[in-house]
Amino acid sequence: MKCMGVLGLGLILLTACGKKSDSSSAASGLSAGFAANCASCHGADASGGSVGRPLPGKVGTLANFSSIVRNGRGEMPLVKVDKYSDADLQADYNVLK
Repeated sequence: MKCMGVLGLGLILLTACGKKSDSSSAASGLSAGFAANCASCHGADASGGSVGRPLPGKVGTLANFSSIVRNGRGEMPLVKVDKYSDADLQADYNVLK
């Protein structure tokens, strides 16, 4: 019974962490697409995370940014348009450039 309580608490904490990331991304002007696909590596506000580098001011041109997102690069996996729309990608570029 004690294990179930600990497990339940762990699940609640994990859920709360995920929600914080989404609201932080939204607060920084980044899209839900960014929160779902990029924030886990680059941070909710794109300032860098455990794996991904900081993005603000370092995304290059829209064509370059789009190419890296859609094709991946190095350790970064590609993100398809059905997971991160072109509209979200362009809106996030405008925030990050």
